[in-house]
Amino acid sequence: MTAMKSLRCLVIFQLKLAADAIRDLIMSPVSIVMFVLDLVLRPEEKDSHYQQMMQFGRKTDRWINLFEEHYDSKQKQTEKPID
Repeated sequence: MTAMKSLRCLVIFQLKLAADAIRDLIMSPVSIVMFVLDLVLRPEEKDSHYQQMMQFGRKTDRWINLFEEHYDSKQKQTEKPID
């Protein structure tokens, strides 16, 4: 791997790491609020604010793809995702 490619990988990883950290900082207090809302409103499980937030968290985890674990459905499992 060339030095420029390594540097590019490092920069991309650092940006993803920052995005993941910001997401975590935001979602931590939001998760508490959503949980309390669900306690008060008692929605059906499919309408749970907390579960919707968890689903959003899983989606953003795939978008950020910090450790390149999530692949596009068009890619083979053996292929590395394109940055």
